[in-house]
Amino acid sequence: MLQSPSMWSEPISDLKLDPPALLTEESSIQECISHMQDKREPFLLLCDSEGQLSGIFTERDVMNSCVDTRLSLDTKVSAVMNRRVLTTKLECTIREAVNDMGAYRVSQLPVVEKNEVVGVVTVEKLLERLTEAFPDDLLNLPPHATVPSRQTGG
Repeated sequence: MLQSPSMWSEPISDLKLDPPALLTEESSIQECISHMQDKREPFLLLCDSEGQLSGIFTERDVMNSCVDTRLSLDTKVSAVMNRRVLTTKLECTIREAVNDMGAYRVSQLPVVEKNEVVGVVTVEKLLERLTEAFPDDLLNLPPHATVPSRQTGG
């Protein structure tokens, strides 16, 4: 099952990438949350005053910084955004993107070319590509796949 290696060597540029949801790091947390709700996105990319990618704000950040600490929603998102953003390039392969997303436990990977965010690779986009590459294998999966249990004791 899932034996076609050609899909894994395809470049990210072959995916139908969504345009990035971008706001500035000067935006308020409320503006960011509203934008995420309007676009139905679990994350938002943030740019500095020069238009360069400077951070990411996710649903987890909302929970950790706003709900958990009761931080004012008028606070600038720059106070709580994650400035360490893993990115990729259009020539990166699907295999490399999947490996990076798994290794760093991220669900989205901004694609940057010439210092500009040109799209975002998401788990959903990768699943779409998997279903295109392996339609019969995925369609014929049993409804309740079971994981063999390890016997313990003696």
